[in-house]
Amino acid sequence: MSAVNERSLANQPSARSPMCRLCMARRGITDPVLCVVPQHITVCHRHRLWIGIPVRSLGDQRDLQNKPEVLAAAKRHAWLARRHSDVEVESAVRDARHFHRYWANAEKRAAITAFIDGVDVQLAVYPELVAIAATLLSQSTQPAECRRAESIELLRRINAQTDQTHTDTTPIEQWLHRQRLAALHVGRAAKRMAEWRSN
Repeated sequence: MSAVNERSLANQPSARSPMCRLCMARRGITDPVLCVVPQHITVCHRHRLWIGIPVRSLGDQRDLQNKPEVLAAAKRHAWLARRHSDVEVESAVRDARHFHRYWANAEKRAAITAFIDGVDVQLAVYPELVAIAATLLSQSTQPAECRRAESIELLRRINAQTDQTHTDTTPIEQWLHRQRLAALHVGRAAKRMAEWRSN
């Protein structure tokens, strides 16, 4: 096996998760079927089972019959994946997780749940993560300067989407700053490419 194949996503144990046990049982398959699926595929909507990260075994899959907020968040997550690239969605969810952890620590509210990996913790924070990610994705399509008023407005939008009352704009200001730097870098690269093509 070549080095490239050994490092491929399909060979990373942490990248594989079992498909819905009920879907497999319908097909007469009793052993776990491990697959590499995009991160936005978190729920089997037919059977209302959580199959997303951090599920590693069939026993980790959770029944979502009584968790309509998680089912709705999964549909929204899939909708985001249809509208944006995988990289954009994964980056937004990663940034949302950073925001959530920052606020959980700063606000001293159930901070422990933001740092423990586990299926039940993921289910508890998933709707908020998707709501924050959706807000960030809608913001990132609008070019803007990194101003205090903009960070306050983005915080207001996040609070409205998540039914929270966060007050600290620090992670938002950091995110806006990174967005501005990335846009500046892309603009410079495009300018250099245009100059190179004209020569």
